[in-house]
Amino acid sequence: RDQLIKKLNNKKIETRPFFTALDEQPIYLRKKSLPISEGISKKGINLPSSMSITNQEIQFIIGSIKNIIKSK
Repeated sequence: RDQLIKKLNNKKIETRPFFTALDEQPIYLRKKSLPISEGISKKGINLPSSMSITNQEIQFIIGSIKNIIKSK
């Protein structure tokens, strides 16, 4: 995930890691572990989204992700 984020940022595609799992937030640290949400939070990324994003921008993002995955 971190490499994908870095490579997308190099292409001027703003991304960021996904949400922080609930059980990793300070108020819940001593509560029950939530392994599924922990896994998702460690693997997921937020991609650009907006009411004004164009189809051309979406296609550029998709193509960039495909190219990065293929180059592995």
